Amino acid sequence: MFGKLVSHAAIYLAVCTTLSLLWVVMGHGTMDDLSNFVDTPSDALTLSFWPSLVWLGWGLAVAIQAAVVFGRLLRPSYWSRQMREARHLQARGVPRAEAIFTAAGETEHRRSRRRRKARSPMTMDKRYIVAMFTDIAGSTTLNERLGDENYAALLASHRTLVRNLT
Repeated sequence: MFGKLVSHAAIYLAVCTTLSLLWVVMGHGTMDDLSNFVDTPSDALTLSFWPSLVWLGWGLAVAIQAAVVFGRLLRPSYWSRQMREARHLQARGVPRAEAIFTAAGETEHRRSRRRRKARSPMTMDKRYIVAMFTDIAGSTTLNERLGDENYAALLASHRTLVRNLT
């Protein structure tokens, strides 16, 4: 949960920095212009600072993701379940810090398993489909040499052989 948020935020910062430096390198502005955008963001529009669109759009997406993550963390049931499990582990002699981390990991594992199960279209009846493709080398030449009827018989025996392998 936190891992995805941190990685998305790190990628966001790296991409925004790269695009901003690219804007400078392409000769659209200077490094001083970049530092001025922090003080007066409206200058970004007047100097056609196109990376600001990425900053705003992607930044909004990261902010929404952060709100969802923190909203989940602040739910009372999330913490009470973890603390209840941590108390049970402590009663069995596990040190407090280890019990809290273990309970948090188990809770997250259960949640992700539940999410995967809910998303799976065939939770009760799993079926697998196997596709196998074969190629007969020189099939055009072989077809011309054998003739259509003999080549069709050869293909039928090939298909039977492959089907019997499953």
